[in-house]
Amino acid sequence: KVQLKFFKYLFIALVIIFGICKLEFVDDVSVDDLKIKYAQAPSKFISIGNIKVHYKSEGVENDTLPLVLLYSTEASLHTFDAWVNELKQYKKVIRLDLPAFGLTGPFEDRNYKISQYT
Repeated sequence: KVQLKFFKYLFIALVIIFGICKLEFVDDVSVDDLKIKYAQAPSKFISIGNIKVHYKSEGVENDTLPLVLLYSTEASLHTFDAWVNELKQYKKVIRLDLPAFGLTGPFEDRNYKISQYT
């Protein structure tokens, strides 16, 4: 009886864990689908090597010393939305999605060493 009760509770626990995992882990959204939603003006793309880099250039167009905003990892150029809204009144602000993040595609060879980024 004790053994049957144990397996019953174990089964219930596994079902709950599986359900939580199913809710937490969803499939990635394709870059093409994300572009439809997020690549609106002033978004632009520039080809660098074999990769199309997503960037935005906003603010004072004739500014000869623009601000270039770079994030670390696991983010996108949208990290700086609030900053850009303030800064673009006074400066030209350029921000980009690093390869494999945001709307910039991955490196073809999946090499993400610092030397590849530079």
